[in-house]
Amino acid sequence: MSYLLADGWMITMNPQREILEQASLLIEDKTIRAIGTRDALQQRYPEAEIIDCRERIIMPGMVNTHTHLFQTLLKGLGDDMVLKKWFTCMTGPSAVALTEEDVYAAALHGCMESLRSGVTSLVDFMYAHPRPGLTAKVIEAFEVSGIRGHVCRGFLTSGAEHGIPAELIETPEQALADARAVIDRYHQVDGRVKVGLAPSMIWALDEKVLRGTRQLADETGVLITTHVAETDFEIEQAKLRFQASDTEFLSDIGFLGPDVLAVHCVQCNSRDIRALKHHDTRVSHNPCSNLYLASGVPPIPEMLAGPA
Repeated sequence: MSYLLADGWMITMNPQREILEQASLLIEDKTIRAIGTRDALQQRYPEAEIIDCRERIIMPGMVNTHTHLFQTLLKGLGDDMVLKKWFTCMTGPSAVALTEEDVYAAALHGCMESLRSGVTSLVDFMYAHPRPGLTAKVIEAFEVSGIRGHVCRGFLTSGAEHGIPAELIETPEQALADARAVIDRYHQVDGRVKVGLAPSMIWALDEKVLRGTRQLADETGVLITTHVAETDFEIEQAKLRFQASDTEFLSDIGFLGPDVLAVHCVQCNSRDIRALKHHDTRVSHNPCSNLYLASGVPPIPEMLAGPA
């Protein structure tokens, strides 16, 4: 099948970020074949189905680099809480009750909501595992919905003293063994749906699982994503346990790299930014979440500037 998206405003995303008026685009077998005028493309591809895009925008699909799709079920709860309270008083206890049916319904709803909003790629961070098989249900939702992206098998390996429910805490061995099994079964290097690793947050992880995550990613070539410097509490806990900020600690143990997506980074200072740049680590900016939980505003201009 071929489709002609005709006469729209086209956002090209080329180096000049040109916007073309009354532009048309030909898609054949899921591949963009040509851009031009409606008449010219109709002559070249007379069998193409025409989709009238007048008064509409034609643009690449947007990418959401950080989601927790199971939390689709929790929208509207804990609106008046900062992150730690929000997690320990609402999200964590709720996640203990998750079933496979819950996770699939939440993930499918989130995928369809994303697609209807113009988001065609997601990085999902599935860290709650009160029972086996939950990551597979997120992957199933990706496959059914047609969205692309990474489903990252997350984990919590400590933090009971800070209110992490015991049902959500795994040993490093359990977490990494299941992550490897999910990668072996579902990860497709060139596929629409890929698998990644997602150690959750510094105050609910230990050094052993972080080093093990780095090793497993090196062996399998999958993406790593993790929360970094989201709140003052995280920085305090990192300094108490490791005598460094979480960013500095992750740098010191060889965890960071170009295959790491660091999420939030609200409390990163100049040393942290230098470490992220040194390792060519990517940053996921989450303004809505950061405002929702009153975490603060990350130093994005400083991150985008050249090397300090």
